[in-house]
Amino acid sequence: MSRLSWLVRLSIITLSILTIVSQASASEKSYTCAPTLDLQETEGLYFFEGLIEVEKNGKYGFVNKKGQNVIPIEYDSISPKFSDGVLGVEKDGKYGFVDSKGKEVISVAYDFVEYFSEGLAAVHREGKVGFIDKQDKVVIPIIYDDVSSFSEGVAAVQRNGEYGYINSKGKMVIYFQFDFAQQFSEGLAQVIKDGKESYINKKGREVISIDNSYNIAIFEDYSEEYGFANGHLTNGVLIVQNKEGRYGLLNKRGKLVIPLEYDYIVQLIDSEKMIEREGNIVKVKKGNEYGLINSSGELVLPLEYEDIRSFSNKLLVVKNNGKYGLVDEKGRVIVEPKYDELGSIISNMAEAVKNEEDKFTNRCGMG
Repeated sequence: MSRLSWLVRLSIITLSILTIVSQASASEKSYTCAPTLDLQETEGLYFFEGLIEVEKNGKYGFVNKKGQNVIPIEYDSISPKFSDGVLGVEKDGKYGFVDSKGKEVISVAYDFVEYFSEGLAAVHREGKVGFIDKQDKVVIPIIYDDVSSFSEGVAAVQRNGEYGYINSKGKMVIYFQFDFAQQFSEGLAQVIKDGKESYINKKGREVISIDNSYNIAIFEDYSEEYGFANGHLTNGVLIVQNKEGRYGLLNKRGKLVIPLEYDYIVQLIDSEKMIEREGNIVKVKKGNEYGLINSSGELVLPLEYEDIRSFSNKLLVVKNNGKYGLVDEKGRVIVEPKYDELGSIISNMAEAVKNEEDKFTNRCGMG
């Protein structure tokens, strides 16, 4: 449970932002794009809560869709996302939280802060970790060596080299015994005990035993593969990898539902929330070709694309023969691959859509 990096940045020196207006029809959705803002002196980074993260002269802040400053461009770093309506910020080596109007709601006084989850956020002070609420009250003492975020009512905590689990009142619910422990997801959590990897339920009982023929895949790569595997159960499956580097999917009963035959499998990310997308599809790779499968192993999108990544809640960007287009989650082509660049829809906005003449299209891929 390493500290979350706030330094992943998408640098675009001059960013033209396009407003996306969704218009539903019986068969598909079309998108109308209108240029609304040109940020000439800042680097546009991320879009969250209707705001745009920007950098200027090494400092970070947020502007709204009209380009008006909302969160002052004065912070040394900013969390990649809002959590429970607040945003982690760093200034002069200390961390705290501001709200979406730029008001400091948690004093910038901690050595580090992590995301709010279920009303609580982990804070670091003098080498120890505890939890605060949104009133900046310490509700779980800052006494632990490491913690996870709260999930499903509990959090993993470490003291004296061992992990256990506490509830939101700070009461121990699974005693200290593990070498490592992750947060709960879909009723199960990954733990390591005496060098053996397994998944336990909230009573501390082993549900899935991981044998020596494969390992749980844990990695994050937002920049190139546009996806991740975090060791959490997602949509009833886990991504696993054998010693030969082949990937498959394991279900909640510990059964391989997708054979260990792919070069790569990742969960696609929600480009706004920076978490796994809803739905049961995963991105797979064989050789140099990508496709999509569901958790039953059925092919949703054939292995014939050069890349696949999230575009919106329901659409995906695909790359074929060096050009970008859009498909839906059922594999239907919405926009034929013909564009040089195609950015993600975030907070009802898109990063960029360009045609071969380097002009913004008047309709996202359809004009």
